[in-house]
Amino acid sequence: MQRLFELRWGARNLREQLDNLLVPIDTRERQQMMLLHGGWFAALLVEYIWHGKTPSESAAVVLGVLLLVGAQAVRAASMRTLGPHSVPLPVSFRGQTIQRSGVYRWCRHPNYWAVVVEFLVLPWLGGCYVVLERRLPVAPGGHGRTGAGPVGG
Repeated sequence: MQRLFELRWGARNLREQLDNLLVPIDTRERQQMMLLHGGWFAALLVEYIWHGKTPSESAAVVLGVLLLVGAQAVRAASMRTLGPHSVPLPVSFRGQTIQRSGVYRWCRHPNYWAVVVEFLVLPWLGGCYVVLERRLPVAPGGHGRTGAGPVGG
């Protein structure tokens, strides 16, 4: 539910800020991101139903739920800090500066961290280990399609 709210709010913000984009949106890349994220959630659901998984009632589940709640809180704080610049795509706007307030004081990309937590914890909670162990393809050289070096490198 939170993700749908985020996408709807972000799409509205993007429509309002479209004239301020520094670089036009690559529609092919946008479609690929939507397919990747939507496909991941679909695969998770299919595996959960197909294998008849049921969540356990262990302390690990409590930890997982707390991690997910924390990730959603970080995402909400990120959206609140970015305000009208909070969009579901990695874009830059004219006049936008690097955020150093709110949750951005501690983490440069808090929303990405929230997504990583979701992608690890949701399959783990549902016992969907096939989805959990799948890897994303990496371009030759191991640095994605841009050929850039590793993060922080």
